[in-house]
Amino acid sequence: MTFKKLSKQTHNELKLLAYARPHVIIEDNNGNKFLMGLEYGAEVSGGSIATGAAMGDLSGYTLTFTAQEKIPANFVDASISADASVITDI
Repeated sequence: MTFKKLSKQTHNELKLLAYARPHVIIEDNNGNKFLMGLEYGAEVSGGSIATGAAMGDLSGYTLTFTAQEKIPANFVDASISADASVITDI
């Protein structure tokens, strides 16, 4: 994941996220959405903070998530992906 701006609030939220094992919804370039970490959650396995030197350089955060599941990531219906309470019932 890439977050394009540096801020104190984002920094604190990402720090909390790194301690948890969240469920992550991933959207690919075709508009398909997948739920990563359905059974065991996902883990932040890496990341970086960049300040960028040139105009086109990233000034923000990148995070890498990994998950170990028994089955591939499930598709998520786009109509329910905005409601987190529904996602837990998949």
